[in-house]
Amino acid sequence: MRTKFRLSTKSLCMLAILTAIKIILERLVSVSIGSYVRISFSFIPVAVSGVLFGPLGATLVATVADVLGELLVGGVPFPGLTAVAALTGFLYGVFLYRQELTLKRAAVCMLTISVVCSICLNSLVLYWMGYLPHAHDALLASMATRIIRSVIQYPINVAILVGIGKLMKRMPSSVYQC
Repeated sequence: MRTKFRLSTKSLCMLAILTAIKIILERLVSVSIGSYVRISFSFIPVAVSGVLFGPLGATLVATVADVLGELLVGGVPFPGLTAVAALTGFLYGVFLYRQELTLKRAAVCMLTISVVCSICLNSLVLYWMGYLPHAHDALLASMATRIIRSVIQYPINVAILVGIGKLMKRMPSSVYQC
């Protein structure tokens, strides 16, 4: 039985908190390895919103965080990158909503998001935006850098996602039910 997405006051507050946490993690708490690889834990609030609110809630958190994050640092949100962020949130919701967060589910979820959103779509959008020279080699170099980052971050993200699942299983449902 499917239920409608309800936007109660409690849900709205939880979505706003998750959005703020994502912006903080993305803009302030990240680890740079060299000049091209940046490891971030900003996926956590989007994954949690996918677990709690499903595809619509996770899409909302990812989209609003992308737009507000850009505006807060004086940038201009680009619709292509915002669409990729929204798709990322949607995929977290599809994979994680009302499902047990097993190692297999977390691994498939992170692999799909890494390959589709991070490696392919983000590279293509940056290429279309003109941030990469309009040459086939520049696109491949960008994808190679993203592959390296994804290979480094993949096991960490899967472990964190499984940990979130175990933590949420141990918490009383009244704490996080919205």
